[in-house]
Amino acid sequence: MTPEQRRALQRNSRNNLRTTLEQLASADLQRRYKAAVPFVHVPEELLEQWAHYRRLLREGTEWFVSDLAPDELQAMTTFDAEALRRMRGRRSLPDVPVALDDAAWQAIMAAARELLVALAPAPAP
Repeated sequence: MTPEQRRALQRNSRNNLRTTLEQLASADLQRRYKAAVPFVHVPEELLEQWAHYRRLLREGTEWFVSDLAPDELQAMTTFDAEALRRMRGRRSLPDVPVALDDAAWQAIMAAARELLVALAPAPAP
């Protein structure tokens, strides 16, 4: 991959990560997502999107982790641990809108908001 392709991949990945986290963090965006795609179980879909980044982190995927500052990596690891802790022992979560009143989902949403703050703005193209 050329340096330009690598940078585009990193930029797109960071933008997609932010989009996932913004949806995880926002009750309003989750309601909109459910209205737009009613057959999707929103919490499960968003956690699956996060699982992609979890794999990149755990596998130490070089192009991904090299684009993150140490404090960003730590914040992502902290969020991942919190999400896993909140889901431990649960088979599933209710779907939106019921999930928005679930204590575990509310904690995951709060942790996503914290991670968004910790992540540096996406670099300019």
